[in-house]
Amino acid sequence: MVAAEGPCPIRLVYPQTVSPPPNVSEYDWLAISTYDMWNEMNIIVGSVQEYCTKLLCPTMTAGDFEYAWADDEAVGEGAKTTNI
Repeated sequence: MVAAEGPCPIRLVYPQTVSPPPNVSEYDWLAISTYDMWNEMNIIVGSVQEYCTKLLCPTMTAGDFEYAWADDEAVGEGAKTTNI
């Protein structure tokens, strides 16, 4: 087993941390975990969308940092984006 390395002081052993419980199919566990994550993300985004509109949140920022969207067509600094 390989432990995580890097700046994080917590050492995780990934095969034990992200593995299905005993007697549960890996495919079933992955499907349910993915579905649960999707639902949780929808709850978070839905909550934020109520209060953060294009008018109230014209750019996506965190402290002094401003985030931009870049894809295959964007070059340089990327395009400014709203929070949602």
